[in-house]
Amino acid sequence: MTTKPWTVLATETLLQNPWFAVLGRAVELPDGRQIDFQSVEFHRPAVGVIPRRGGEILLIRQYRLTVDRFVWAIPSGGIDEGETAESAARRELLEEAALVAGTMRPLVVYHPSYGATNQTFEVFLADGARPSATALDHNEVIETRWFAQAEVLRMLLHNEIVDGLSATPLAMLFLEEELARRGDELRLKGRID
Repeated sequence: MTTKPWTVLATETLLQNPWFAVLGRAVELPDGRQIDFQSVEFHRPAVGVIPRRGGEILLIRQYRLTVDRFVWAIPSGGIDEGETAESAARRELLEEAALVAGTMRPLVVYHPSYGATNQTFEVFLADGARPSATALDHNEVIETRWFAQAEVLRMLLHNEIVDGLSATPLAMLFLEEELARRGDELRLKGRID
């Protein structure tokens, strides 16, 4: 299809801050009806990184005000101006887990909620991470802990990891490893080849 089925007639910024904007759009649908459509537009993509050593995965403990919960998650954050996704993932790993990445491999790129936002997540797998002398930002991270991969899988299956930026790539990693274990021809490397 060469033409977009929805036509934007007008756009208005309803709210603006350093991280995102809320946009209101007047949109014409393919059947000719006009609707008002609001969305959250992020100014930059976010990255996440799964630090792994042997059969363990590092998670960070945080308090998230928006859901009023303490959560276990992977290190993550926004990509700064002029920064590549990989360098942002390395920076976030250092800032939130006090680890320096060894090898870094893209795992998955996705839009977590494209019905309401343009947000993009780029997630990497970091093997061979080593400790750094960098202090954790305790405004963001309460603690870090290495978990056996089987425990992380159990946490996923029991809804103990509720952050989509963490749950989706962890599930992708477990799927990729299971397919490799089976010798399946399908390989997941950020996309289906």
